[in-house]
Amino acid sequence: MWDLLKAFGHFYIYSSVHIAICAGLLTTESYLLLQLPIDLHVVLFITFSTMSVYSLHRLVGMSKVKAYEDQGRYKLIKKYKQHILIYFIISSIASGYYFLHLPFSKMQLLLIPGLLTLAYVLPVLKSRKRLRDLPLIKIFLIAFVWTWLTLFLPTDYARPTLLFWMAIERILFFLAITIPFDIRDLEVDSSIGVKTLVHQLGVKKSRLLAILFLLIGLILIIFMLAQMWITTPMFLGLLVTYLLCAMLIILSNEQKGDWFFGGLLDGTIGLRIIFIILFVYILQ
Repeated sequence: MWDLLKAFGHFYIYSSVHIAICAGLLTTESYLLLQLPIDLHVVLFITFSTMSVYSLHRLVGMSKVKAYEDQGRYKLIKKYKQHILIYFIISSIASGYYFLHLPFSKMQLLLIPGLLTLAYVLPVLKSRKRLRDLPLIKIFLIAFVWTWLTLFLPTDYARPTLLFWMAIERILFFLAITIPFDIRDLEVDSSIGVKTLVHQLGVKKSRLLAILFLLIGLILIIFMLAQMWITTPMFLGLLVTYLLCAMLIILSNEQKGDWFFGGLLDGTIGLRIIFIILFVYILQ
């Protein structure tokens, strides 16, 4: 029974189904917070395109870490490489289908984040490097692209004042939860010459910076509640998510595996709306 559960867990994380569902949930959260009708085509496009990009990222990334391919998560990615390729093909076809159902205005909004995403995953630079291989840029690219795709793309700039503060909060949230991944990848990034924020600040100061990002984000959420832009259940749901993130950031280290990072820490992206809905139910 345990082996079966373990195999399902590996499939759920390494197929990128988990992060894809979280992306879809975060996009849905944007509609909820801005009180807009949910566009299922946009949600499913974000879901399947996330699965496609993360699957491609795993496949391309293996060529950069040959020295580690028989260790830890890289060993599992190598083992399931053919499976991941199939997931990439299926999710790419699905995301292409839903892309064709998007209004032209939303297709235009995808141009910049789409190009950045491809340059992040593929070695398109003259040096045969990816954008993520450039010094200190990785976490900022991730925060920008995730915020753009899950907030600006679905909402068409509705309620611009609230949207502005939500965008800052979401960027801070992604900066905070991405730093622990750089802590996890410290040795691997060093081996391939990638300098991250953790290399510059060290592990302890990087954790403190991540907590600071969360603290500022939480202040913004309190501000939005005070302005009555969000409801009490929305605030409480985000508050619980932030507290959980803070605990995971404190516990993060190089020894934690993908159940911790790819499961729990990535999972906080989707837990935001789940906690919000839970508090809506409790308070009613």
